Amino acid sequence: MRWRAGHLGLRGTHAKADGFRAGPVWTKTDIATLRALYGTMPMDALAHRMGRTRAALFTRANLLGLVHGYHRAFTPDERAAVRIAHANGIALADLATALGRKAATLSKYTGSHGLSFGRRERLVPPPTLATILALGASGDQDPGS
Repeated sequence: MRWRAGHLGLRGTHAKADGFRAGPVWTKTDIATLRALYGTMPMDALAHRMGRTRAALFTRANLLGLVHGYHRAFTPDERAAVRIAHANGIALADLATALGRKAATLSKYTGSHGLSFGRRERLVPPPTLATILALGASGDQDPGS
């Protein structure tokens, strides 16, 4: 149909500038905000700030060729806690809770550093970052190993 309409020289118009799209129209200001903030903050926060869904932001950013790049770097204390937790049999899920990170993110990080946590018993209550670091400070584990 598209070819035939083009062949006949028919150019349709739609009442909405974006056709049948259901979401709000992207303004120049919206696009400028997305360009400025994309990759500098978590997507949930950016979506809330812009009043759009995460999917809408990802889609528009993809169309604009933007690269996300938002990742909170691991602090020296967090890196030490990962090694201490691994050496002391702390479960990955407990470590994720202590660090305030997602278990999947932590699993990817530990795997890339050659640390396999496997299945481990969860602790009740789960340890805190300070508790884990104290295990290393007490001489049970060298944080630099």
